[in-house]
Amino acid sequence: MLQEESALLIHGLLEHPEASVAHHVHREVGSVGWRSIFGHESIPFDGPDPAQRIDDMGADISRAMLPGGSIVDIFPSLKPVISRIAFLRRPADLWHEEITSHFEQYHCDDQLEGQTSVSGTLKQTGEKIGIDEHTAAWISGTLFFAAIDTSACALLWFLYAMILHPEAANEARKQLDDVVGDRPPRLSDKEMLPQIEAIVKEVLRWRPPVPQSVAHAASEPFEYDGYMIPQGAIIVANIYAIGRDPQLYADGDNFDPSRFIDESGQLRQPLRDSKDDYLCFGHGRRICVGKDLAMNSLWISIAHLLWAFDFKNGKDARGVDISLSGPGFLDRSASVEPVAFSAEFVPRYSDLARRLKAARFEE
Repeated sequence: MLQEESALLIHGLLEHPEASVAHHVHREVGSVGWRSIFGHESIPFDGPDPAQRIDDMGADISRAMLPGGSIVDIFPSLKPVISRIAFLRRPADLWHEEITSHFEQYHCDDQLEGQTSVSGTLKQTGEKIGIDEHTAAWISGTLFFAAIDTSACALLWFLYAMILHPEAANEARKQLDDVVGDRPPRLSDKEMLPQIEAIVKEVLRWRPPVPQSVAHAASEPFEYDGYMIPQGAIIVANIYAIGRDPQLYADGDNFDPSRFIDESGQLRQPLRDSKDDYLCFGHGRRICVGKDLAMNSLWISIAHLLWAFDFKNGKDARGVDISLSGPGFLDRSASVEPVAFSAEFVPRYSDLARRLKAARFEE
């Protein structure tokens, strides 16, 4: 499924160069989540996008989770007051009702026969483990909007980085051409393509989709590095700053995938306590449950894009290059993606569409 969606991303870029980069990326990551979590068909390029409303609602929830996102973060004493007064609580109640309605609809809709999904598994086993339909719908829905927002950010930052640093793209393409030749890459090629993995790691270090991770609370008092942390204290892991610690990552503001490659050309050993160099998936028992799916999806998408295209600056109406400059941050919510940018995707093969089609039939 991941390889099929990556191929559809390439096909969409070939057939619809007029569409925005963000539209292509959000369609692909939304479709991966739509299929793997709800068990539905791939989201088409044209027509209504059933995933978009959940994505929008997820952004609203994510913004509400930011420190200071609610007035009760500033005045905690107001929390019991608001919860008791109906008209103050009404906007949140309406919001909750709408979200629940969408989650339950997508959870209960018929799924594709033979397709494994989170929602389908919960339907079959939820009752045995004490999960009712309402809770199952919320589990599926929250997994969906958490996955598509962060995955889209990561893939957009990859494309942004490749336009700024074509030398990194070319280094990975050399290895791709040696390993896969003229066929599209597969997940089974992963161990032979450390340069691709290094790019994935560097993208997530350089521009983590959720720079301050998700706030946690101390379940009990403890001491850390000479500081006493009281029970209930909100703890924010500044992933962006950790990825720029000069003792761990030299010249941290620079995009340099080679920092993850050792002298033999293989991936270097991950730093201690870094979850295989992927700090962006959280910490402890609350680490992201979708990490493996997200990493495989990001890896195969990046491999396909590097194999299929050369990336160049987009052009304005006069045909002049639109150069990227500056950090280019766009703060949507807790996640941060690049500002809208245009790009030109130049096929590396004159018969790219045919190669994609042939590979699909071979599988």
